[in-house]
Amino acid sequence: MSIVRERFAGQAVMERLLIEQESVRERSPLARLFGVSPLSPNSYGWYAGALGEIEVGERLSMLPAGWTVLHALPLNAKGSDIDHIAIGPAGVFTITTRLHRHKKVWAAGHSVLVDGQKQSHIRVSLSEAARIERMLPTAPVRPVLALVDPERITFGTDRPAVEVTDARRIVRWLTSQPTVLSESEVSAIVTAVEQPDVWHGISSPDHSIRERFASLDRSIRVASSRRAIWCVAAAGIAAAMMFETVTRMV
Repeated sequence: MSIVRERFAGQAVMERLLIEQESVRERSPLARLFGVSPLSPNSYGWYAGALGEIEVGERLSMLPAGWTVLHALPLNAKGSDIDHIAIGPAGVFTITTRLHRHKKVWAAGHSVLVDGQKQSHIRVSLSEAARIERMLPTAPVRPVLALVDPERITFGTDRPAVEVTDARRIVRWLTSQPTVLSESEVSAIVTAVEQPDVWHGISSPDHSIRERFASLDRSIRVASSRRAIWCVAAAGIAAAMMFETVTRMV
């Protein structure tokens, strides 16, 4: 297996997250008890990014035979990467992933709004596809924006400049596209994309990154559960005190 194919979904953002967390002080026992998050304020975006890419990566793993999926392909020294590339009979698809859990998304033309806030998602998606088009000038390359857990996606009058889809439908959408590549053409494209020298500073993945991320993820989920328990307890105490106060007044 090539070192390009060894890379896993979310690898680049996991690496950035873990670097960010190196400067975070360990929580005190009391902070752990009350469910203080182990994440620093600067880490939340990286954590959400990792969750989104993992989700989409798991869904892309369900593509049928004849498809190849690559993840977290580094583009430059600034840390930019292509979240996923899917290569199959329907062509080459660069897939940009964004986690917008319970958010309302609106898309049209070159614009995306998330709960009314303008985002750069389509610009990023087009830029990533353009990089692959330069690498594969004769291949049909299409950019896709896969949104994870949105409350809903609505579209304006103008068709979005890239395909915008709920991540839950990504496999169905990809496999519904018309065939434009032969088996030999798919194989040739995969061979070209798997060359390590076409990617910036790529190396064999450190699989301990997954383990460290999983450990951090467990800590985050435990902290969230504890905060929820304390909130319920506080609400119960407040209700009991109010009931007692009303009873005394009566």
